[in-house]
Amino acid sequence: MNAGRFALLIAGTSITILAAACSGSPTVHESAPIADGADDADDPGLATDEDVSGDGPRFGTFGFDFDGMNRDVAPGDDFYTFASGTWAEETEIPSDLSRYGVFDTLRLEVEEQVNQLILAILEADADPGSNEQLVGDFYTSWMDVETINAAGLEPAKPYLERIASIEDHGEAADLMSEIHFPSIYGVRILPDPQDPTVYTVGASQS
Repeated sequence: MNAGRFALLIAGTSITILAAACSGSPTVHESAPIADGADDADDPGLATDEDVSGDGPRFGTFGFDFDGMNRDVAPGDDFYTFASGTWAEETEIPSDLSRYGVFDTLRLEVEEQVNQLILAILEADADPGSNEQLVGDFYTSWMDVETINAAGLEPAKPYLERIASIEDHGEAADLMSEIHFPSIYGVRILPDPQDPTVYTVGASQS
């Protein structure tokens, strides 16, 4: 299975992702220790066994992983190590990833949940025209690597020809306003680096 193609397929089935996010039981992690200064585990801001068991929140209600901190380091000296030093030392980045963290873990788990949902759809006898049938057909055609490779660039030629026909900046701007022809640069609104009390327009490579 081509991992890149599967990742793009996942992005294209957002409605199924929402269903996956509401189903399944996440892996249970140990409860976090009581924070310094807290009286007991009944503090509503801390995780308890009830918080992280079954279908409850993965990391409880406290918002971050106490076990991942390195409290031997003063936060004023190195806040990153203070907040995440133990996690960074004990966590190995998978060899096929360039980065790894909580959000990456959640993304990978949701991708697997969506994969299982789609595989279940393929095994079912979906009604013609139903969402299940459409998702199944989309998945099957997307993963048909042999047919895609045999077609080569032929399906893309009309788009490539439109790009090649551009003669000036005006035509380029007009083309980038059409669907299937994304802009070569991105524009966003962000705080002005020189005056954070106001916003400014930022542009970068798309």
